[in-house]
Amino acid sequence: MPQSGEPCSRRPRHLRRRSATTASGPFFGPPSNKPIDISVFDLARVADSQIIEHREVPDHFALLAQTGMPDRLAR
Repeated sequence: MPQSGEPCSRRPRHLRRRSATTASGPFFGPPSNKPIDISVFDLARVADSQIIEHREVPDHFALLAQTGMPDRLAR
């Protein structure tokens, strides 16, 4: 985390966004062709107007649930 007195440009920036698409390709099974809508959290460190570190954390459980993975595992 940023230390007291650290320039603002070096502090981590975060963003929560949504990503939407259609499950049109194989993903632990055949394509479902169903819509997928998940949250994604991004954390970036910026220095000199450039991103020097980036981490992305998608909601993997929501992705698996929307592609029908729990149903396939229950069989």
